Amino acid sequence: MLFRSLMAYYRRWTGRSHSYNNTQDVVQREVPQFSEQELTDPALTDRIKNLVSRPGLNDWEKNFLTSIGEYQLLKKRLSAGQYGAMRKIEEKHSDEKVAKHKEFADKFTDEMRENMKIVAGVYRATNSVYHKDLVKNILDDDKFVPTEEQWNKFMNNKYAQGYVVNVKVAPKYNIGDTVAPSSLDKFSQWKAAIVVQNSDIVPMSHAAGGKRYMILPYGETNTVIVEERAIKFLR
Repeated sequence: MLFRSLMAYYRRWTGRSHSYNNTQDVVQREVPQFSEQELTDPALTDRIKNLVSRPGLNDWEKNFLTSIGEYQLLKKRLSAGQYGAMRKIEEKHSDEKVAKHKEFADKFTDEMRENMKIVAGVYRATNSVYHKDLVKNILDDDKFVPTEEQWNKFMNNKYAQGYVVNVKVAPKYNIGDTVAPSSLDKFSQWKAAIVVQNSDIVPMSHAAGGKRYMILPYGETNTVIVEERAIKFLR
């Protein structure tokens, strides 16, 4: 369990993947050397406890610290690999960075949270492999505040901004309007439909016109989800 955990950490930091047969050699080469005093320091117990309570930890970091905390209590020491990984997490969540997070949290607005949830909803709806821990925290914890670095990576890009626009922009078509496929939609089997929902549908695209509608084609019993750019008023 410990070996697999260390390798998961190694791959996260290096982006490399190795077979089980050569992994042990890789760990031996990559794990830095620490003194016996550092690895057996009784203060490690409190260091790990304090680190687990830090804001901004992802699920893997919490689970890893909990695991090595139990190991340290039992063995009264950490391995070089455990200690090195713990130091990396300590640096990532230092007092300076915690203070910076508090400063960011103080100016974190309801609108920012709303927009963040919109983007996280897109990632979850599309089963995206990106930002999984962050998306879980955003959608499952209404009080969660990301770090400023997390916010910038997650929200300050054309994709996130496009998703937010496509949810919040006023709908071009109202409920009850009759629409037809636009020139962008060359493969639709339906010829005319009525709009039955024009808000609160998670967008799949950040592009202009990506707002989504639920429509009911005439003569059909099943609704269809379409993007705004794929329909037009039926004249």
